[in-house]
Amino acid sequence: MNDGRKARIISFGLSIILLIVFVYFTKENIIKFADLDYWLIYFSIFLILSVIIYSVIHESGHVIFGWATGYKLDAFALFGYVFINSDNRYILKRVKIPGTAGANMMHYAKDKTSASAPYMLYVLGGVLTTGVATIISAISMKFINNVYVEIFLYTMVFVGLVFTVYNAIPTKVKGIYNDGMIVKLFKKDDRSQEIFNKAQDISLISLREFSIKDAPEELFEISESYKSAPFANELRVNRSEYLMYNERYREAELELEDVIQNLDESDKNLKDIATCFLLLEYLIDNADKEKIERVYQDNKKGIESLARYNLTAKYISIAYKLKIEEDWNIDKEVLEFYKLSKRQDLGSNFELDLMKKLLNENSMSYLIQAD
Repeated sequence: MNDGRKARIISFGLSIILLIVFVYFTKENIIKFADLDYWLIYFSIFLILSVIIYSVIHESGHVIFGWATGYKLDAFALFGYVFINSDNRYILKRVKIPGTAGANMMHYAKDKTSASAPYMLYVLGGVLTTGVATIISAISMKFINNVYVEIFLYTMVFVGLVFTVYNAIPTKVKGIYNDGMIVKLFKKDDRSQEIFNKAQDISLISLREFSIKDAPEELFEISESYKSAPFANELRVNRSEYLMYNERYREAELELEDVIQNLDESDKNLKDIATCFLLLEYLIDNADKEKIERVYQDNKKGIESLARYNLTAKYISIAYKLKIEEDWNIDKEVLEFYKLSKRQDLGSNFELDLMKKLLNENSMSYLIQAD
């Protein structure tokens, strides 16, 4: 059993134990709730509301403690929407961040590229605020006599315990690092913070509507000695994207094939993204049909899942259907592709240009939509 799976089991087990203890000491409240008509409906509604509130509290905690320790906010994302600091003004965009309901990006104001910036309070700020909110909710239950407010506070404690534990105990799920894991890696490896900052800078390029293609190449460079460091694979996938956008397909292919070999199931989300870029390179370069088919079928589930919100994956699913399966019934998928492109307001038109070329080559130009 790998360390990631052990950590997830510990997180799950500890959450269950804390919830059982909480339920045991509040059983009188549960009996009172059960006497209320439709109490389960109220509980479900408040449970959903609590998840939303804690998502805001958690990300706000990072921002508050980040500001307090000298960081400046670059981007703040929740539920598919992101506020981005661009030219000292914040703009709202709709961008899906895979694997998480929220995220934020901040840089250390004194030195943006600093690999020794204070990080403990900034990274664990979300855990601290959710923990405090959970304690306040639990204490407040003792002083509230309104049954509806009690149910709400009950769900706040219920959700808060899970949020706090799952973000505090170091773990990684499908390639997404939680707060505890980021702190652990920063403390364990001096290289990790530097690479993390570079990967974040690259993400901001797209969010700010600039093309990765035109970014300075040194931003994507990673030395051999750094390739074994935490977060290095994320940076290498970014580099392969840069190489592909600049039509350096063979370099991108070698980079991606090497990265994918180094990834396991704990990196599933990153592996799916890297595989999508690799398939994109194969399709552009007219690689062997059997090779494309093998890679696609081996990763079909992950690609189809990504295609719901990732433009590259959506293009691949259409191109594969047309070029490999020779299925011309793609009208619906092309329409979905263009709808997705309008929701994902990013700086590159790379996939849009590929789609236009694909449709023109197959005498289906009537499906092309204006940018």
